Amino acid sequence: MSSGEKCGAVRIGRDWTECVKDVVKRDEWCRVAICGPKNSGKSTLCKYIVNQLLSAHGSVLYIETDLGQPEICPPGHISLSILREPLLGPSYTNQPILSPLAISPTSPHLTTMCRGVGKVSPA
Repeated sequence: MSSGEKCGAVRIGRDWTECVKDVVKRDEWCRVAICGPKNSGKSTLCKYIVNQLLSAHGSVLYIETDLGQPEICPPGHISLSILREPLLGPSYTNQPILSPLAISPTSPHLTTMCRGVGKVSPA
């Protein structure tokens, strides 16, 4: 990552900053897919994009497909959520879901679907 905006203990590179600016300034719906090898910063980039979009638009429809280290549901699950508050801290701090299918209107993350789709092996 090149030097750029500092966000807590993470230094956000100019390439990420420019990419996110392009996404946030759009007036119409857009889709963003993040992919890459292990430990390349995919989750950090997703959090950064989500939080910037929340600042600009107030809510984000988020599809979580990281089975190993998900932000919203327990490991081994995918989820579809409407996010209304920023994703802060480690992923386990953003998991208010206790059942495989949960709809919680009081949660800042209104998870509309959370489904188990795989096994999680020990690290």
